[in-house]
Amino acid sequence: MPKEFGSGVTAWRRLRRWQEEGRRERIEGVLRNEAYRR
Repeated sequence: MPKEFGSGVTAWRRLRRWQEEGRRERIEGVLRNEAYRR
């Protein structure tokens, strides 16, 4: 993992928090919509 992302544990905790907040699903939706438009 690149140093600018912090430790692997920090990244895992961030991902877990994003999943709990529903943020990950929103990001995936935006990326999916962008891909369909191309």
